[in-house]
Amino acid sequence: MKVIGFVASPRKGGNTEALVEEVLKGASDAGAETKMFNLSKMDIYPCKACRYCKDNEGECAIDDDMQSIYKEIKEADAFILGSPVYMWQMSAQAKLFTDRLYAFYMTGFEEKYGKKDMVLIFSQNIPDENMYSKYFNYTKKMFNFLGYNVTDVLTSTENDVPGAVKNKENVMNKAIEIGRKLADLWNISFQPNFFQKVEIGSALKMEREIIKFFPLFNHSFNSHSTGLYISLYTQL
Repeated sequence: MKVIGFVASPRKGGNTEALVEEVLKGASDAGAETKMFNLSKMDIYPCKACRYCKDNEGECAIDDDMQSIYKEIKEADAFILGSPVYMWQMSAQAKLFTDRLYAFYMTGFEEKYGKKDMVLIFSQNIPDENMYSKYFNYTKKMFNFLGYNVTDVLTSTENDVPGAVKNKENVMNKAIEIGRKLADLWNISFQPNFFQKVEIGSALKMEREIIKFFPLFNHSFNSHSTGLYISLYTQL
């Protein structure tokens, strides 16, 4: 499994970066290959709304650093987007990244590269953990709509200085666990013994089990696909 982390904070060594690193560490501890990018150091232009991507199977016409990000996301199984809260929403760096993901929307991306799991991370200074909850929930729904499976949204409050979150053991531990869970979903799904536990004669039970442990297939299988399930199990 491969997990990519994207830091959308202009601060080097800041709270957002620390949280993304910790989630990646959890995934790495569970056996995943990991990689991290700092979006503020990359040359990423705004979407031009030219719709070139819609006529060219998801390829973007803009020749900038987003091209390397596209490649990484295609090859990854999951990615993390971490952002500080600026003006009640994600940072400008995160918004540029998000807008440019439009290239993958409704261009056959999921069929070619699979449904990607995703974790959202937000760091804020305001002590009230519910202050931006509606925005966080909206952002999760937006990414789900774009075709990603948002498994967790991690938020951290009262981060008034760079690195403050590193002293919050409960938050850092939660970040580690989120990363481990992200990788464990895939590890469990690919263990041969997992499939032996499912009764071949029960299509409904098989559907529940595979969706629980392998959300990638949630969109494409149904309870009438018993033969297809059996074929999948034997091939995995």
